[in-house]
Amino acid sequence: MRKKPFVVLLAFVLSLAAAPGTGLASDPPILGKWILLVDTPNGELEVELELRLEGERLTGSAYLFENTVSLASAAFADQKILIELNLGAASFRLAGLLQDGRLSGIWEQMGGEANGTWSGARKPAPAPPPAAGSIAGEWESIAATPEGDLAFVALLKQEGQAVTGSLGAADGSFSIPMKNVAFSDGKLVFEVDYLGGTFRIQARLAEGKLIGIWESLDGSLSGAWSATRKSP
Repeated sequence: MRKKPFVVLLAFVLSLAAAPGTGLASDPPILGKWILLVDTPNGELEVELELRLEGERLTGSAYLFENTVSLASAAFADQKILIELNLGAASFRLAGLLQDGRLSGIWEQMGGEANGTWSGARKPAPAPPPAAGSIAGEWESIAATPEGDLAFVALLKQEGQAVTGSLGAADGSFSIPMKNVAFSDGKLVFEVDYLGGTFRIQARLAEGKLIGIWESLDGSLSGAWSATRKSP
């Protein structure tokens, strides 16, 4: 049994309980979603923590082991946080400090011997949806050929009218860089080297889809090509 984390945790709990002015501000900096990395005897455990206000009471939930668990209690004062949650028959207490926008602290199993350390950072905000007329993102594309449809994933990056990207397999087994990429007035043109030949794809962006044709530069092969943007 590791005694030191428990002794530190006990002192931390007592200092939080004795802190003056434990009432929460109207918008405490601890609110929101956090990703916690918890050191356990079985390895590192990732926990998604959400903290919110209900009136003047701090509450929230934790997502771990593919389940959402409501916090049994939560307190925050003087940049210190104390959380208790129940997992089945076991109860756990986490004490931490908010400093420079990050959390760090120690945890213990209440009535048990397990304990350790943890740290946390705010969960990144979801990427904003692409701007209207933008082709940036991941696209599922289909090239119609005499041997049947070929499925690819097109990864496109855009800065203004400048576009770069790659064309590859959905399972990531290969990726081919695009070259001579141009995007203007809703029309995309690029070339890729594939199976010993060079192919040009020309498509127009319409109603969120890319629709066009592909052709070999020697003019011997051609067919329809289309792509649909994958949901974020």
